[in-house]
Amino acid sequence: ARLREETNIKYLERIYGVAGACAYGGACSLRNKSVGAGKLCNGGAGCEYPCARAMAGVINSYRWYVGTVGASRIIQSNLGVACPYGYRCPTQEFQALGGTVLQGVEAFR
Repeated sequence: ARLREETNIKYLERIYGVAGACAYGGACSLRNKSVGAGKLCNGGAGCEYPCARAMAGVINSYRWYVGTVGASRIIQSNLGVACPYGYRCPTQEFQALGGTVLQGVEAFR
């Protein structure tokens, strides 16, 4: 479950936080307790994170998706056909220009 003020992206970063594996001869810890080589870890000089790059890719892709959805909702709010839930239609920028795209087309007719 999400923490109180946690954004959806921070939530994904937390739940997909990759556990490491303690490399041989490395000083590693798990929740601030020392662990030996070959054990799971989340800190220390010898803690290696083999899946970290792949998981960063997942998080970055989700971040891109959220931005794309937000942009599409702004565009939708300015079209004048349907207003997405939680959005002010049209945006202030389009209000300053005279309204939605649909209103502009109707005024042009």
